[in-house]
Amino acid sequence: MALSKCSGMACKQLRQQSLLSLLAPRARFISAATNETRGVTALAPLHQKFKLKKVLMNTYTSNEAEGHFCFPSACKSSKLQSNGYSNEEMQTASALKKFFGLPEAVTVACTSVRVPTLSGLSESVTIETELPICAGEAEEMLRNVPGVQGIRQSALFGKHGLEFFVSNDASTTSAEHAVQMPASSLHGPVAWGMHKFGGASLADTELFRTCGDILIGESTRNKTATPTAAVVSAMKGMTDRLVGVVEAATKAGGEAEAKKLLAEVVHSHIETARELLKGHPDLVEAVAANISSDSEDISALLRSVAVLKVVPNSTMEFVAGMGEIWSAQLLQGYLKTKGVPTAWLNARDVLVVESNSSGLGAKGAALDMRVEPNYVESANRLETWWQQQDAALRGDSPPIVVVTGFVASTMEGVPTTLKRSGSDYSATIFARLLKASQVTMWKNVDGVYSADPGAVSEAATVNEMSYDEAIELAYFGGQVLHPTAMEPSMADNTPVYVRNVFNPTFEGTKISRTPMTELNTSKSAVKCITSIPNIAMVNVNAGSWASVSKVTRKVMGAMDDAGVKVVLATQACASHSISVAVDEAQGERAVSAIKEAFQLELARGNIQGVVQESGYSIIAAVGDDLKDSVGTLGKITGSLARTGVSISAMAPGSSGRTTAVVVERSKMKSAMLAIHEEFSGTAAAKRSMDEDIATSTDDLRRIVEDSAQTTNSTGTEQIIPGFQIPASAELRM
Repeated sequence: MALSKCSGMACKQLRQQSLLSLLAPRARFISAATNETRGVTALAPLHQKFKLKKVLMNTYTSNEAEGHFCFPSACKSSKLQSNGYSNEEMQTASALKKFFGLPEAVTVACTSVRVPTLSGLSESVTIETELPICAGEAEEMLRNVPGVQGIRQSALFGKHGLEFFVSNDASTTSAEHAVQMPASSLHGPVAWGMHKFGGASLADTELFRTCGDILIGESTRNKTATPTAAVVSAMKGMTDRLVGVVEAATKAGGEAEAKKLLAEVVHSHIETARELLKGHPDLVEAVAANISSDSEDISALLRSVAVLKVVPNSTMEFVAGMGEIWSAQLLQGYLKTKGVPTAWLNARDVLVVESNSSGLGAKGAALDMRVEPNYVESANRLETWWQQQDAALRGDSPPIVVVTGFVASTMEGVPTTLKRSGSDYSATIFARLLKASQVTMWKNVDGVYSADPGAVSEAATVNEMSYDEAIELAYFGGQVLHPTAMEPSMADNTPVYVRNVFNPTFEGTKISRTPMTELNTSKSAVKCITSIPNIAMVNVNAGSWASVSKVTRKVMGAMDDAGVKVVLATQACASHSISVAVDEAQGERAVSAIKEAFQLELARGNIQGVVQESGYSIIAAVGDDLKDSVGTLGKITGSLARTGVSISAMAPGSSGRTTAVVVERSKMKSAMLAIHEEFSGTAAAKRSMDEDIATSTDDLRRIVEDSAQTTNSTGTEQIIPGFQIPASAELRM
């Protein structure tokens, strides 16, 4: 059903103006009927690109939301039309048609109902479009429209339709003020943009400048004033250095050494401040004073540690988190030199968490040591902090808030952390608290790769992947993200982008619930190949002592009690045996724990032994479509067989997204290369070419043998005029 085209200036505005400025001139016109709801805001860019054909909008308002039309059964003063709709509903439908210039033939239906249990106003929108529309593309277009969620392809209209839900505040927002960024409102008309910079991105003064400039650019990207927040890690290697300071104090006569190491760390940060904030002595002095004050607190703790010869977990977490606190002040200082309204937020004052364990844990401990945010208390504290920073965050440009990663506090105010490698988690937690439209993790690579570029030279950036794929990838050794960090984003369906701080114009990898590439039926079942290099296999040969389930329960219980992470497990039912793959550094602890659990059975000879074998690696193929793709397992094993790699153990994941194999560590790189080539098409193309060559050679031989041959005077066999093959020659291709 064709739509009438807009003419003249209106059409020019649709092409050239931003979404917010597009709505502003017409705000007064639609205010009486629609109150400039976010549903209308979301429809504008969709109509501009895909042309609306049908619009079905259901509006749900609370009893407190004044000024909005209501469903007739709940609003007795509203008179019904002959078609059963209220006057307000018909007026809204008419206003929408006029606003978008839709002809009479286009159907627009609006329904409203008051719901006592809801606060504010929410809308459920279903549209049909003239042009095909993709849910993933629409999600990208609407990522800065607050409240839009649940975007999906319409079951009613298929590829020409969408369904989505929009949550609005109780008070209406005028489109005329949508481009302004009042600091008095934490959740304004434009959603926050969240960014995270790791230690490698903050290694030196120049990189601090790079990160600051990226934030300034992102805050005005696409000519939209976007309030921006950035979670920062400590400078590269700084957390390890601070841990070393505390550990030094536990040794005999170690207090002096610890204070010497602390002085070096403090000096490094102050020198960075002097270079980064050159020309702004007041900023340098303020940062240096804060760092010096913090170092005095640390020195007092070092004295206690030196006396006790033991480090309380709270002390270690307090000291180790100082690197993030100092990084945040350095980056905020640089933003101040650029005239940006900015403030730094100490997450210890806002983020309240509950943890099932204490201490920092080893690197990557955020994967296994559960830390649960108290979102209600944290949101209240964030609102209080925001109001306190009102003056600092007002200005002509959008505000930028720098947040300390990694650190938090308990409900009692005790300093704690999100455990080592937990700053990604900080970013997604604060993204949820700020109701951000997206999270961008800035790394030193162009996103998530299809394999380790160090092992596979042809590895390429994966454009899009699902949350589940990212979690599986991280579990099996992927260093880009951590599984725990996905949880807050998954809860709100907030897309996560992985981009390169050294190549900021590159879009990188988008991680979301439903990647656009799911519509590509020709894509490979395997999206990524990852690995864990140092693995030990612990084998328990239980003989006929007990059932597999009993042996497994006892082995897994021993691993849990000993704090050993089991990466992979395989069973042999006939021999009642089980093999578990663990980190090689934990191999001996795993064996000791299992032997202790089976102490009685070993003494009686009921089980044949517990053996550790080192020198292995795990390679995992990851992809959402693995479970639905026929022959995937055969391709993996076939590619390894052709390369001469033996499989020691194999475990298809129960999720259907992963197949993991255990191979000798010396064969890990060649195994990764073989699997990557198999699923990237390189190996298949090579085999196809080899088969074509073999077929061509056989055909040519047959022609030679079957053709009438004549021997000429030069001693060669002439088959085709001008084409001669020596009689004694071998045919080679």
